[in-house]
Amino acid sequence: MLRFTALNEDSDDESEDEEIQESTKEAQEAELFDLYNKALVQQRAGKHDEAQQIYEELLKTTLLAKSSSRTSETKEGLVHPGVVLQYSALKNLAGLAAEKKDYNTAMEYYIKAVDIDCSDVSIWYKMGKLALQVTPTTISQTFI
Repeated sequence: MLRFTALNEDSDDESEDEEIQESTKEAQEAELFDLYNKALVQQRAGKHDEAQQIYEELLKTTLLAKSSSRTSETKEGLVHPGVVLQYSALKNLAGLAAEKKDYNTAMEYYIKAVDIDCSDVSIWYKMGKLALQVTPTTISQTFI
């Protein structure tokens, strides 16, 4: 971002620092979106293991960890870009686990996604289908 100020004007260093932090945060978000798109390309190409690794790497980033705590506090849903990325990565990881018939892991990812946004009915439908695949003893051991 380009900013012009008078040379003899006293600048407010705090506001400049905030602007730099915001631009840095936006750059980090752009990098995370690129990483997410890379995972989508791998998933579409049938390289599910590579896609899974990228999604998991994406979820480990500090920006997404900060955004998830912000969502639970504000209850605004999928407004923050980091929350959208986290939610989408969790949904995709659940889908990959379900394709591998790892129903318990898929259910765990879906539950984490529902914690972020419980209004997506397609997730509830997929969770219901998975629940039919999981044995009752496994459910009680894993989720209760």
